[in-house]
Amino acid sequence: MNVPNTIFIDETTEILAQLEQDVVSLEQSPHDADLLNRMFRGIHTIKGSGGMFGFDYLSEQAHVMENVFDRLRDRELQVTRQIIDLTLQGIDQLKLMLQDPDEHPRTAGWDQLAEGTTGAATSDAPPATPDSTEATFGVYHIYFRPDPQLMMHGARPLLLIQELEELGEVRVTADDAAIPDFESLDPEQCLCSFDILLAGEIPEQDIRDVFMFVEHGAELRIRRIAISQDDPQELPRLGEILQQRTGISDEQMQRILDEQQRYLKLGELAVAKGYVRKEDVDGALQEQRFVREQAARHSQASSSLRIPGAKVDAAVNLVGELVTMQARLSRRAHELQDPLMGSIVEGLELLVADLRQGVMSMRLVPLQDTFLGFRRLVRDLANDTGKALNLELSGGETEMDKLVIDRLKGPLVHLIRNCADHGIEGAEQRAGAGKPVEGTIRIAARYIGSQVEIEIADDGGGVDLERVRRKAVERGILAEGEVLEPGDVLAILAAPGFSTSEQVSSVSGRGVGMDAVQMEVEALSGQLSMDSTEGQGTVFRIRLPLTLAIIDSLLVRVGQEFFTIHLSDVDECFILRDAPQVLGTRKRITSHNGAALPYIDLRQHLGLPGTTPQIANVVVSAAAGQPVGIVVDQIVGQSQAVIKPLSGAVHTAPEISGSTILGDGGISFILDIVRLVGSLS
Repeated sequence: MNVPNTIFIDETTEILAQLEQDVVSLEQSPHDADLLNRMFRGIHTIKGSGGMFGFDYLSEQAHVMENVFDRLRDRELQVTRQIIDLTLQGIDQLKLMLQDPDEHPRTAGWDQLAEGTTGAATSDAPPATPDSTEATFGVYHIYFRPDPQLMMHGARPLLLIQELEELGEVRVTADDAAIPDFESLDPEQCLCSFDILLAGEIPEQDIRDVFMFVEHGAELRIRRIAISQDDPQELPRLGEILQQRTGISDEQMQRILDEQQRYLKLGELAVAKGYVRKEDVDGALQEQRFVREQAARHSQASSSLRIPGAKVDAAVNLVGELVTMQARLSRRAHELQDPLMGSIVEGLELLVADLRQGVMSMRLVPLQDTFLGFRRLVRDLANDTGKALNLELSGGETEMDKLVIDRLKGPLVHLIRNCADHGIEGAEQRAGAGKPVEGTIRIAARYIGSQVEIEIADDGGGVDLERVRRKAVERGILAEGEVLEPGDVLAILAAPGFSTSEQVSSVSGRGVGMDAVQMEVEALSGQLSMDSTEGQGTVFRIRLPLTLAIIDSLLVRVGQEFFTIHLSDVDECFILRDAPQVLGTRKRITSHNGAALPYIDLRQHLGLPGTTPQIANVVVSAAAGQPVGIVVDQIVGQSQAVIKPLSGAVHTAPEISGSTILGDGGISFILDIVRLVGSLS
């Protein structure tokens, strides 16, 4: 496949993902004109681009969809369940045609709607005229000369400026020429006029709304400054700006242009002839500079470079190798004690840190788009199960490594399906329990130290422990008469082939899924847990590292072994004197800053050889919710750690989530603080 086709497929995939989210929103807000316009433009783009790149069948499918949405915008049709269902089916068909251009269009149902044989319009909503309310980037010049009695009416010019600042970037010049001398000054009068430049994606009506209550007795002029669409850097000419600002006639401007070649600049000549004031020229020059700055900034912000994920991954890997090489160089510089080399290495460390942060940020994306994509899934599950389902989302701004997110989608889909099928009861059962008929599935994300926690919860009936126990006995997982402890439920549900469904449905019942969820989460160095309350619902929690590539870390040593702790999991460090005597007690609690601090002796916990030194070090972490001390022999210092996968043998230690290569080529194991602290309970 050639490069243009690849670009077309990538961009169309993004448009279809947005369309899928929009169609679910349209079902909830059928009169949203902006939403209809955006969907129409998306389908129109797919139609035009599809034909350009040879996807003729795809273009034909988009064309029949476009015709229907054109009628929706013109109020010839109203949004119905049939249209929503057809649109979702059409999006699925377009996705299929992207993969197989020879796949034929499916226009059943669309042609009748496009031709007007069904779905008469009954909506009272105003027609969704194209781009009627859409704001595009623009720069405005606002001249405001208020009524002198403005402040007597309780209004304040400063508050008006602050309202404009909420709309976009503002630059204000006050003209105080009308203010008299001090003896004649009336401080209650507003005698200033204001020259305001405003830039942003702002409809002009929003600007007028700011001045709605102060226009009486005032002079207000709003002018949108023309910016070349072909070349945003092309500036308006100074003469044009002066004419628009001051009303210089064409004849006067021509006289200035005729004489400009001889001696003075245009602005100086206009002032010399008395056509304008020097303040007018200064304002025009300021407008020209402001337009140049904003056009350049907007052009830079709106431009983007599409880079294949494989190239980003390759860059991350190279930065990882560079971090390892820099660590080796730093270690060698420390051994040589050469001041010049130390200075060079210090500068290199800063550059590598900035490079690492920049490259890693390219792979960090918010969870919002992934979460919004689940609205379609929940809608389909509601149709499949016959249950009324509501989806609540929060924490979508939480960022994670895109590689982690991509691998996490499958586990999240299964947990959501589990909530819909197993968790939430039928309408009659919910009504009998005094619950709303509509069941709620909640997805939330938040940062916990160096990790992200994602919750998938429902307000259903919870896990039926007796039912799970009977199934476990049938499968031979539990012995007859053995009591099922709540803490063991997840392990049983995650057993391969285990299912509590009595029959196979389109949603569940095949005994696969929960075990795959746990395997995938653990493969991502994460942790899956579950809490369930009978009659109230179930909560699944997934804890994962932010990234699987490079982290800022604290390097510690126990005996001959080195361990790495994520720096964001570290609250403080302190020295523990008389360590053998303190650690020799059974209390596992020491005193720090006047408070009791539980601790973990890492040597004893992991069964490492050697003896504890008389003066040990304690790393304090509250990553698991409460401060806990981790006792080590030595704190080596901060470093950047390149995460490397573990071999199968090391996976038997749940407290270790990965490894990294040290500057001398040795290995350091990365500690999972949450699991390590969990061993205290």
